[in-house]
Amino acid sequence: MSNLSDLALGPTVVDITMTAGESLLARDVVYVAIGGGLTTGRAYKCNGSSSRMSTSSFYIGLVVSNISAGATGTVRIMGAMTGFTVTAGAPQYASAATAGALTETYVSGSLLVGMALDSGTVLINSFGDNTAITTA
Repeated sequence: MSNLSDLALGPTVVDITMTAGESLLARDVVYVAIGGGLTTGRAYKCNGSSSRMSTSSFYIGLVVSNISAGATGTVRIMGAMTGFTVTAGAPQYASAATAGALTETYVSGSLLVGMALDSGTVLINSFGDNTAITTA
């Protein structure tokens, strides 16, 4: 492989059907609620500044297309997704500033969502390892 984009989308993606606990937009970073005053088992936007909404979440994924609150829709939990504006090779974290958004800026406790394969594609961190990635 000459670079990260050689990985491309490949044939392996895992999409699941989720019920939205709030209105979700395509490419939002989401988690599955486990209580905490929210409806257990529903998808909510990750917030990197709240451990309940990021590092303590059941699982994370990216919303494939808009989902209205209370409706069902598709969340990708493994594989790659296009339509982002990112820096190729940069780790992608759940934003502490904007719920549901990605950021390339790591802050203590940030949830690692994935890695940018190219300027528009994010490969989801399907291993659940929230360890920070540092680049040389």
